[in-house]
Order: sequence, then C-alpha cells, then structure tokens
Amino acid sequence: MGSKWSAADSMKKRHFTGKKKTARIEEGPAPYVIPILRAVRRIPRGRVAAYADVAREAGIPKCSRLVGRVLRDEPMAADVPWYRVTSATGVISIPNDRSAREQARRLEAEGVQCMGRRILRFGQIRWRKPRPQDAPQDWLSARLARLSRRGQRP
Repeated sequence: MGSKWSAADSMKKRHFTGKKKTARIEEGPAPYVIPILRAVRRIPRGRVAAYADVAREAGIPKCSRLVGRVLRDEPMAADVPWYRVTSATGVISIPNDRSAREQARRLEAEGVQCMGRRILRFGQIRWRKPRPQDAPQDWLSARLARLSRRGQRP
C-alpha cells in the first residue's frame, strides 16, 4: 500500500511543481511512412488505387487505414499524388467536401471520370500490383497445375 501512495504523491508533486517527464521525440519519419509514399508515387497517371492496394504494395497488407493517416498527416506527403488513392469501392472517402472536390478535380485533370464522389469505370482503371498467384498463365499450364493439386493425371 505504501508504494502505491508514494507513486501517486510523486506524480502530484511533479504536476504541481512543473517537473513533468516528457516523451522523447524521434527524429525523422516513422519506418512505415517511406514505403507508403513510394507505393503512392508508383501509381501511374490516369489510374487510381485503393488504400488496401497501397498498403499491400508497401508491404503492410492489413494496414489500409494507416495509408490514409499518412497521406493526411505526414508533411512529406505533400509532393506525392495523394488524390490517386480512394476507397476500395471507387468512392472518394475524404469527409471534407472541399477536399473531396479537389481530389475529383485533380483526377479529372488526369482523365479519370468522376460523378460526384464516385469514380466511373473504377474496376477498369484500378491499379494493382499483381500478386504472384494472380500471374497470368496459359490455359494448358493452369489446367495441369489444377490437376496435379488434385492428384489426378492429365
């Protein structure tokens, strides 16, 4: 019991005397910022990517919300084409109407058609880095691979 009260007393003492412990602030960006910004820079003109596509490209596949936070808050993101990143449904997901109109204006300048907050033909202009399992194969090798997985002979 004594140690509990002494800890509380020392906290009060630091608070009222102005001697507070401050957290150390690291210099430079967090380790996930640079890969996210590189992935956004790789999106070609006239194409759009979902937050999840950028996260997968950056090597952090389950962190799509982090992509949005980095593009919103990071000062280093000022020179990247942030407007090419949208939601996975093809909707501009910025809550601020003025910023959403700015994103639509910039996309239309690159030839992407928008209707309000919706991006038209999103499935056709969506940019994704192909995953290894999505690599195109000819029909014969794909059929042979399926048969060998089942344990059948051709």
